[in-house]
Amino acid sequence: MKTILNTSILASAGTGKTFQLSDRIIALLASGQVKHDEIAALTFTRAAAAEFIIKVVAKLKDAASDEKKHRALCERLGLSPEKYTQKHFCEMLRQALYASNRVTMGTLDSFFAKLVITSPSR
Repeated sequence: MKTILNTSILASAGTGKTFQLSDRIIALLASGQVKHDEIAALTFTRAAAAEFIIKVVAKLKDAASDEKKHRALCERLGLSPEKYTQKHFCEMLRQALYASNRVTMGTLDSFFAKLVITSPSR
């Protein structure tokens, strides 16, 4: 698997940003390049932030339970379906749910507020 670099996805509503971003999050987790707490997916609205989480969980569930969707996800992400089996995606789903509080998925405002609140006083 290739190295996945940091990126911003800038596009209008309805162009597939959430689809792309959820695929990127799954690819990062599958690659083992990053830990859950090293991922930040930020957007402008709470609704869009919730959609990130919903899409990641749904895609992992589908890849774990549906062979056709498993193969489609592997193909999109450039993963070997023989190495990244349905059982692998089931385990990824379990880990993603277990570590969901460590992934930063939210609004830009909440992210910056958290930075201000947790920064040391001078």
